[in-house]
Amino acid sequence: MSYDALKRLTATFSVQDIMTPTEQLQRADTLNDALYLLHEYDVVPYPRSDKILGFFQRGNSARYVIEPAHLISNSTNLAALPKLLCQQPFFFVISGNEVIGYIHYSDLNKPITKVPFFAMFQLIERTFWDKMTHRISEKDLKILFSGEASKLIQKKENAATRNTDIGWTGVFSFPYILRLARHYGLAQVTDNEIKLLKETRNRIAHSDQNLVSSFDDVSKLAEAVDIFQHIIKRLFDR
Repeated sequence: MSYDALKRLTATFSVQDIMTPTEQLQRADTLNDALYLLHEYDVVPYPRSDKILGFFQRGNSARYVIEPAHLISNSTNLAALPKLLCQQPFFFVISGNEVIGYIHYSDLNKPITKVPFFAMFQLIERTFWDKMTHRISEKDLKILFSGEASKLIQKKENAATRNTDIGWTGVFSFPYILRLARHYGLAQVTDNEIKLLKETRNRIAHSDQNLVSSFDDVSKLAEAVDIFQHIIKRLFDR
């Protein structure tokens, strides 16, 4: 995938693809009506019919009126969503001047949300590999990975004995590629950032894992996306 293709893909998927439309929301007119719904939902909008004007929230008895801080555009792309959801765990989605849906941080776990993030790390991994595969040497591996170097070299040699020798391709996992990229000056990432990117990549790549398990995970995802985007900017911005 090219950088231009990534930009087009990122623009393709928006909040509207994962929001809950207003007609599917559980709503109430009064706090008493909302109480039993708040056992299941963090937020219950009011009134039950017509345009949504406000909401009740789990844990308090206030009747909130929707304000600009509670609103997000239906065209907001999914890559921007984790950082926005760090501010608060939900938004109402607007199109024009009308509320058309609701987004909660748990909606980040809908499968389509992973698509732009998957494309991001694939582009980074492929670009790093293309830029440095010809530079990798056994000497560098012994410097970078010390005790693991012999295992990595053996993996390459085993591929050669099976007549599947294609250089270093397939030898390194994502964290190793990031450490190699840092060594060759292609990325400025710390060990902690590499660990975070590895964990995030695994959540994105495995269909049996959610992107977030709690609200605290949203900030970790947002940080990982920021690092991904910084790396991409460094690689491709002229």
